[in-house]
Amino acid sequence: MRRSFRSSLFPCLLLSGAFLSGLLQTHSTSADYFTEDPGPPIIGETLTESDLEGRIVVWVFWGIESQKCRDGLNKLSQVKALLRESDDIVIVGSHMHDTPKDLGERLAELSCTFTVFDHFVPECAELPENSIGKLPLICLFNESGKLTARGTPDEIVRQLPDAFRKRIEARARQGFRYSPMEEAVVSEEMAHAKPYFEPERAWKTGFLYLEHLAENEEYEFASDAQILSDQLQILIYDELERLEELAKLRPGEAAYRLRLLRRNLRELEADEDAGELWTELLERRGVAAMLSVYTQLEELKNAVKRREIRPLRMRAAVGEILSTLSHLSRSPQYDEMLRAEAAFLLQLAEEMIDRRGSRTWGS
Repeated sequence: MRRSFRSSLFPCLLLSGAFLSGLLQTHSTSADYFTEDPGPPIIGETLTESDLEGRIVVWVFWGIESQKCRDGLNKLSQVKALLRESDDIVIVGSHMHDTPKDLGERLAELSCTFTVFDHFVPECAELPENSIGKLPLICLFNESGKLTARGTPDEIVRQLPDAFRKRIEARARQGFRYSPMEEAVVSEEMAHAKPYFEPERAWKTGFLYLEHLAENEEYEFASDAQILSDQLQILIYDELERLEELAKLRPGEAAYRLRLLRRNLRELEADEDAGELWTELLERRGVAAMLSVYTQLEELKNAVKRREIRPLRMRAAVGEILSTLSHLSRSPQYDEMLRAEAAFLLQLAEEMIDRRGSRTWGS
């Protein structure tokens, strides 16, 4: 059975692609979210003012029939999953299109993990009259209940508090690779241990080194070494929990990240738990194919960076990736989450090709 550790950190938000920035406008009044009865939620727990008071509130307005809205909801669900037990941010949704009878079931299939109301617009959102026609739309409220930003799901990250943003930026720099040192609180005396935990290395040597320091009675900072070792162990299990949640929404990406992480965890106890999750992921139909796509994308990116690939070979490689993603996104034999992930990657790849045009092929 996997260990469970409470995470108070907020990594990975930017990679989920789910947050916010623009059309910013500061307001001086505090929010009263429920001046009217919102009615029973379509999914999730009933909320009151006290549930939102003192927290950052992300309120998303969307509709189930819009693919753009469903993609945004998928991303926000991923963010909520990454937050897990954090009390710092609350995500709330309002469904604004016609409400089908099976909406609750469809939301469950989308792994929506936050409360969604039916056609409820809090007065404090101050939505312009024409805004509902431009869904999805998000309102961001700070801890004091002030409306600080309004925009689309691809905006607003710059408006998050510094502590969150720094975590986001650090994780974004890592790409798919992870190091617990990016999240750890490391004293100056222990900074020399950082290279042992770089994303490209196996971390057993690092833990043996910290163990040696902690057991050396003559070493002045032995207790610091033990504290850092314990902290890194907890952060590793935190990452495994994040991957377990991510697997519900983006199984291909979770599998790819997990494969990289398991290289770091060789001969460590945590690899047993990672192995259980790995087995569960590969049993899902289509995950192995998605894993291959992520591997191809990474290899292609590295080859382009090193200038080791010719235009004709690049064209063929991109065509193969697009063909695989197209199949995965449309085939009914795969579950909805995997199809949605494939469709999202396909859209990103096609948009990138359109933006780069002839430069992509070097012509």
